[in-house]
Amino acid sequence: MESEDEFVGFISGIISQDHDLEYLILDSFLKLASLEGKPIGDCVRKLDALSEKYKINIISSLSMDKEDVPLELRDHIAIAL
Repeated sequence: MESEDEFVGFISGIISQDHDLEYLILDSFLKLASLEGKPIGDCVRKLDALSEKYKINIISSLSMDKEDVPLELRDHIAIAL
């Protein structure tokens, strides 16, 4: 995928085809979403909206210093290594 919008569309497609989906685990989130070196806030908010709307738990792993995560998203961090 080459853009954040393509990634969110891809995730939306998965959700639309799996009506009993409870968890969606995204490993290497920044790479998958084409967000390496780019702001992540908009994409996380879009995924958050999908999570809320369809009652799905979205779990992502990403390689980023906690200090580099936007303040408004830090409450999404479960574990920082």
